[in-house]
Amino acid sequence: MATDPATGGVVPALSAHDLLAAVPGLDRHGIDLRVHDFRRAPGASLTFADLTELGAAIDKTLGGGEIDGVVITQGTDTIEETAFFLDLHHGHDQPVIVTGAMRNPTMVGPDGPANLYAAVIAAADPQLHGAGVLVVLNDEIHAARHVRKSHTTNPAAFTSPGAGPVGRVAEDRVRLASPPPTRVAPLAPAVRDARVGLYTVSLGDDGTLLDAWDGRCDGLVVAAFGVGHVPQRLVASLERLAARIPVVLASRIGNGPVLTGTYGFPGSEKDLIGRGLIPAGDLDRTTRGSCFRRCSPRTRTTRRSPRSSPPSRADPRTSVPSERTHMRAHVLDTGRTFGVTFDHGEDFFDALSAFCRDHGVRQGYIPSFIGAFAEAEIVGACGKLENPDAPVWDRTHVTNVEAFGAGTIAHDPETGAILPHIHVSAGLKALSADGRTSHLLSARVQFLSELYVVEVLSPTMTRPRNPQLYDVPLLTFGTPE
Repeated sequence: MATDPATGGVVPALSAHDLLAAVPGLDRHGIDLRVHDFRRAPGASLTFADLTELGAAIDKTLGGGEIDGVVITQGTDTIEETAFFLDLHHGHDQPVIVTGAMRNPTMVGPDGPANLYAAVIAAADPQLHGAGVLVVLNDEIHAARHVRKSHTTNPAAFTSPGAGPVGRVAEDRVRLASPPPTRVAPLAPAVRDARVGLYTVSLGDDGTLLDAWDGRCDGLVVAAFGVGHVPQRLVASLERLAARIPVVLASRIGNGPVLTGTYGFPGSEKDLIGRGLIPAGDLDRTTRGSCFRRCSPRTRTTRRSPRSSPPSRADPRTSVPSERTHMRAHVLDTGRTFGVTFDHGEDFFDALSAFCRDHGVRQGYIPSFIGAFAEAEIVGACGKLENPDAPVWDRTHVTNVEAFGAGTIAHDPETGAILPHIHVSAGLKALSADGRTSHLLSARVQFLSELYVVEVLSPTMTRPRNPQLYDVPLLTFGTPE
């Protein structure tokens, strides 16, 4: 920053070389610095396109393996958004450090040189390899997931509510206080920007401004009271929105998690999740909105699940798959992981539907489950197949079986329901555990069933029917056109 003689205010004017020239003592550490001027703009004017380009430049810089780390300097208005966005897409071991200054060079005691010095020290430290993207200011090291700008002017403005800094820079070295948060696989670049609204609930809110978002956004983040509560008069509007687009339930507090099952009054977190809103966990409204904007395509919200059924019968015919218009592989942004048990006598698919509805799970996968079924229906035929290359449409009824299975929970954009697709290996207890392996269509639990369910936040998982492949519904990543 430097003073603009025309306006008398400070504006972005210093180059990366200018910033480094103001930092004494870096040369004594033997760190080889390569300087690149990427963009000169106020932090408040940055866009997701800017950050996407920046992420690509970082990826290219680190791709050769000879660079130990990267330091990004920018205005502090949007440092937390920049760090969180870059961390979502960062797939290298080398750390990326984002820093800035709360006191510009025209003020008494500017902190920019000290922050840049500490950032370079941190970026070069092997202890931070694998830590992803971090923010360093005031000699504190913050994880991108937790960091917030919590004061408008104080040099100690950046904090990590509920977590604290992962470390500090002291005596020219990094001192870790705790391990950085566990990182997930990097997200693939978004195909397009999504328009995501941020709605903050307020006392006396009559819902007029909430209704204004209807039809104007691809997703909505609701900054609710406390642990995830809204006035009762907003409930119907939120339920209508959640039937058409993803609506994330966050808290306006900025510290602490959104609960999922404590309060039960109309407008409580449990009530809203049951109506299709997605709990944000411990991510606040700002970071959740940044993630949501780049990760969530337009989709509906799960309401309830019908029983799984085979595709409608189609005439057997020779078929060649059409050219693929949707990705058949995609990095999954996973959310919560659940251990689930179904009780004796429960309908397996009804119980699965109730679980998803009660916990706001819209889609996911079941890595494995074990259980016993008093009775079940699976896809199968008793005679010779007329066309072994065609799907089987018949169903077989079995009783008293032990089962081991796995599957996926996709989303139906037409009905807003979930579409479970489960395959099992079932042993018939009356026939020395004689085995059957096929697609599970229905089942009634005997004694218990135990499942492991992983929620998938993005991309959207659907099962559109393929008319050129016997009308079979195929798992697809991304919203069908």
